[in-house]
Amino acid sequence: MRKLYLNEVVSRINQIKWNEVRTKENEENSKLGIEYLRRLAVFFREESVRPTHPMIANIAKILGDFEEGIKISDFCSKEASDFLTKEAYFGKVFEYYIQLARYVDINPTYSKYLSVYEPLIRIAERGGFFVLKPHELDIINVSYIPLGNWYERYVIKEPIDISNL
Repeated sequence: MRKLYLNEVVSRINQIKWNEVRTKENEENSKLGIEYLRRLAVFFREESVRPTHPMIANIAKILGDFEEGIKISDFCSKEASDFLTKEAYFGKVFEYYIQLARYVDINPTYSKYLSVYEPLIRIAERGGFFVLKPHELDIINVSYIPLGNWYERYVIKEPIDISNL
């Protein structure tokens, strides 16, 4: 089995400067949070799947990955693992991202869905931090994005170009 996507995702996560995460605030990170919700809503629409709460939206599992979940320390550096296991709500997104990459290595037709997590990963790469809570996506010290009726609101949103963010 080739591990093209998995290796790429793990490498990307390991390259994040974990000592800088939570240290930089950028107003544009709220655009990244909004784009994540839009991409997640589009995923549910495209796959004709009933939307789940963004906090528990494990795309690999929704697509049919029934393998055991991901343990960050089995894939990432000690620095990444220490940070991500300490920050449970933040770390879950990275677990889902790794699990999807592992699943996509076996089912490459789903590779387009790796981009769903892209906006949130970028927040970390930029030194920002987010927390998915039951009622909001909190981009720490930047914005609170309410999650009430999130699917209905974001499935109709126009895409945000995040290529330069």
